[in-house]
Amino acid sequence: MAPFSLLPSSTGLQLRPGLVDLQALTLSTSFCFKAGWPPRLIANSLMHRRYGVPGGWRTSLLWGISCVNRGIMRARLWAGSRIAHIRGDRAMNTLDLANDRVFSEVKRLCYTGLDAATLRQRVLERLRRAVPFEGYVAFTMDPSSGLITDAIVEAMGDERGLRLFLEHVCFEDDVLEFNWMARNRLSVGLLSEATGGKLDRALRYRELLGPAGFGYESRSALTTGAELWGGLCLTREKGRPDFTAREVAFLRRVSPHIGAGLRAASLQLELQDDRDNDDAAGVLVLDHRGTVVQHNAAAERQLRDLGDLGAQWREGEGLPPPVWAVMGALSL
Repeated sequence: MAPFSLLPSSTGLQLRPGLVDLQALTLSTSFCFKAGWPPRLIANSLMHRRYGVPGGWRTSLLWGISCVNRGIMRARLWAGSRIAHIRGDRAMNTLDLANDRVFSEVKRLCYTGLDAATLRQRVLERLRRAVPFEGYVAFTMDPSSGLITDAIVEAMGDERGLRLFLEHVCFEDDVLEFNWMARNRLSVGLLSEATGGKLDRALRYRELLGPAGFGYESRSALTTGAELWGGLCLTREKGRPDFTAREVAFLRRVSPHIGAGLRAASLQLELQDDRDNDDAAGVLVLDHRGTVVQHNAAAERQLRDLGDLGAQWREGEGLPPPVWAVMGALSL
């Protein structure tokens, strides 16, 4: 029985007299499959009577081609999965490096002696690169009373919405309340987890977040030890995915440093107030609608120290957030 060699041609596989070269067999079969020839065409080319291939050779060649084909396909699948795995590892490493840079920048800002307002603004500018969000509210808080002393807001409604939050929602909504988070050493919490996936269980979602077009929320209690110096609410628009475990871990990692920065800013402000203290008591009287009924010069000066007063502050518009927080606490 004369041996045969297998060579590709435009019409199929040609068997020529000569030694059987297994490497040629592998390359030829690979050529046929890469060219898109269906297995039936390859089999017909091998078994066609005009080549005079004996029956034993037919079975051997077909079995060999099948084995080679399976080996090629498995090699391709392994190579593809390996490449995808390597690309995934590279993407994760790149993300880790980017987050580490953001963490280093935020940490540096927290220990440079910035005032509370500047610190929050600069931190949030960098934080957005690691944890994307569409809106935020960043508070400072008095650790002795637990009351909010200032708020910076982006894309979370107007002043009326902030007043509604400070007077009512802040005291009536018990889902991830900041003081509760500080007492329980919970630095970061998700609204979706706290409500079991039913966001409308939270009063702030029904009254503020939902009507404003926002969905998922992340809350951070900015503490040093058990002292609460601020709070951070990050929100995403409806239709956006929830905050991931990786993003929550990043917020948990960075929150203590922001708390330390707010504490330093607060202590620095107290030292400045002690130097500028004129011993004059400020008197401010408001009615049930928040309209200023009575005030003295010392009260107006102290209000301006808290923040920019609006043109109609005597009508109750443009007063600093701490005023509304105190009113809310007194109405309990």
